[in-house]
Amino acid sequence: GKLPLQNPHIFAGMPFAGNPQAQLFYPGTLLFLWDVRRAFPLSLLLHFVLAFTGAYRLARASIGTAPAADPAVGRAAGLLAAIVYTFSGSMAQVQQTAILHTSAWLPWFFCALLSRRMLPAAIATAGLLLAGHPQIAMYAFLLGALWLGLDGYRALRSEGRRAIPGFAATVLNGFGHLLRLLRTDVGAGHSGPLRGQHVGVALADALGRVGGAALPHARL
Repeated sequence: GKLPLQNPHIFAGMPFAGNPQAQLFYPGTLLFLWDVRRAFPLSLLLHFVLAFTGAYRLARASIGTAPAADPAVGRAAGLLAAIVYTFSGSMAQVQQTAILHTSAWLPWFFCALLSRRMLPAAIATAGLLLAGHPQIAMYAFLLGALWLGLDGYRALRSEGRRAIPGFAATVLNGFGHLLRLLRTDVGAGHSGPLRGQHVGVALADALGRVGGAALPHARL
């Protein structure tokens, strides 16, 4: 086969593999290789289940962190949150499946942040990035960064100096990765002393390594 880089059938030709809404690299797209007529309703059902279970789990996890939380209240609140989220306006519309697919991963992303577990966070992040609606993914990452910052600030206030290494490591690691994302690549044939973009790459690597090395020993 051949990788479909271009779609020549609409708009006098447009990118296909490079268009996030095409969801070419999203695992759920594999269903459509089986039977398009059956894959579409099955994909909708699976993503509704994903959103429902994720919202239920997120609500339970959030309430479980409250002092003296009643398990019965947690179950009822989780069920209510799951119903409201799954059948809300943006989820119930099926005209643009990219919105539904990406939104279904949102609760799982925040569940992973709440539990601080790396593998679920990686899976949820991949789902957000590949599901076809990068705007929702960007909002989730910004909100996640804000939540982690507030959580670190609370840790600083409650634990004092003991929380400073963990907070500093998180900031350094995040800033290093941000520099790497924002840097401009230079030509492969360029040689010479560090300058311009090369300085940004070196600084990003240094900060990322310092923060990454400190994170396993940090308390947040």
